[in-house]
Amino acid sequence: MLPPLSAQQTLERARSVLESGRGAALPELLKLIETLSLNLAEVTVSELAELIEKDAVILTRVIAVANTLAHNPGIAPLATLSQAIHQIGYNRIRTIAVSLMLLETAGTSTCPEQREAAAIALGSGLVAQGLALNRGTHDPELAFACAALRNFGRIIMAAVSPEHAREAVHRTRTHSDAEAYRAVFGLTTVELSRHLLSTGRLPDEVLRTLRDYEPESLHGTVSTFDTRLIGLADLGERLATLALDAREGPEAFRRKSAELHRRFSRVVPDAADHARPALQYADDRLASYTRSNGIRTLPTLSLRRFRLRLEELLPAGARAAETEIEAALHADSHRLPHATLVTPAPQVSGDDPSALSLAEQAAAALLSETAPAAAAPATESTWDRDLIASGQFHARPLATPAPDPWHAALTGARDTIKAHLCWAFLPENDTALYSLVQRTESTVSAKLKAAATFRSADRNVFGVCLSRLEIVVIHDTRDRGIAPYLPRWWHGIRGAPGAFTLIPVREGAFVRALILVGWNDARRILLTGDQASVVDRLARSALGLAATEATLPDPAAHTPFAA
Repeated sequence: MLPPLSAQQTLERARSVLESGRGAALPELLKLIETLSLNLAEVTVSELAELIEKDAVILTRVIAVANTLAHNPGIAPLATLSQAIHQIGYNRIRTIAVSLMLLETAGTSTCPEQREAAAIALGSGLVAQGLALNRGTHDPELAFACAALRNFGRIIMAAVSPEHAREAVHRTRTHSDAEAYRAVFGLTTVELSRHLLSTGRLPDEVLRTLRDYEPESLHGTVSTFDTRLIGLADLGERLATLALDAREGPEAFRRKSAELHRRFSRVVPDAADHARPALQYADDRLASYTRSNGIRTLPTLSLRRFRLRLEELLPAGARAAETEIEAALHADSHRLPHATLVTPAPQVSGDDPSALSLAEQAAAALLSETAPAAAAPATESTWDRDLIASGQFHARPLATPAPDPWHAALTGARDTIKAHLCWAFLPENDTALYSLVQRTESTVSAKLKAAATFRSADRNVFGVCLSRLEIVVIHDTRDRGIAPYLPRWWHGIRGAPGAFTLIPVREGAFVRALILVGWNDARRILLTGDQASVVDRLARSALGLAATEATLPDPAAHTPFAA
């Protein structure tokens, strides 16, 4: 029987492995400490760039991923790492770099236990990132760092002794992870992470999440930032570990994931609602990392299980329908595809006009006429005085209706992309039901507005766009393979578009508006990041103006005269 290691023995061997850089201590492990242990207030762009540039392969892959639509919706391609950091942000570049380092470790390490440990660390970070993104309560990049670092000790344990790591994994079949690793290594994986990283420059908010944690131990309402953060990181780690475990069949996975959601319901409210989107996010990020670097498949079998788990979480009927939709949307690569998915929709923030590109400035100019003017000082008009003097109290002259901000925004979006039409779908009374509220070619009739509705649960392209928060591009709506996945009301529209793209305007996991940009005939649509960014910004401007106008007093309801 393999003799267990004491906590002191494990710590001494772990420090020796990290200091020597020999044996199973891959360079990626050291880089993981360097890139994630930096205090943002103490590091410069050039220092981060220098760390990543130590490995030419990782550097090339980081720039390739940074140039995808998901991360760079701007117009100019990124050629250097410094440009990428300035353009899309320090934290996001750091997350991409660490993800690729872990992916490299999962695919190149000669130690199977270390490969699986790196896969769990990467999966935990991505699932926690997806949870944070969907809930909108914490920085997704911070959640990624916390969850990934909780698994740093797991990677080091595999480097210290692959045999002991194998024994610990075997014990997890009958014991909890904490009990199994403490019995073999003398301490848990999180405890080892904290010991090794406590002397570094980790921000305090990250360091405070490096502790073993049981959600059932909490009593009362949980609302502190640190508690929510450790809950996201811990749930992300446990859900990812469960999803990547080949020993768990579909029924066991569904049962254990449901139990996880119940355990974390106080710390992560509505955990069950966020589980599948978080797993979907992790799978999408992994796919983007592989596609951007010309890799056809993931380097380890465990990381491919996210896709299988997504199907297992669906009800039986919806599972078959989603499979058919996915097959239709990802058409055969040997012919012109009629539908594609672009992951994810860009999020635009900030209202500084100087931040607009030239294309955005030209399109946004159309909105200036719809902006409500500053309120003028209240003065009594000549018409009012004459009316009062004559003793006649007729109704005020009807004011000219203000132009619809949505019509201006949609016209700008349509012309920017050189399309034929543009429609806006909005949620009704903040519910999950979306309906058509405006289109460029004419006003929306009551009949069409009542018919053109959909929900995220609908098994059609509109539902997929909402549930997956992705841009959907349909190149030919009349193709027999696509027609079944268009909603029933679509086929009743006279002159329906022959091709269109759906762009969700997001606020975290909530879609504030769904914009359809269409063409009269079928065509190969090539949507650029700059075009998607323009549509997103114009839609947000229209949403803001519509909200402003809704709060202004109604002139028709104002009666300045007393009988």
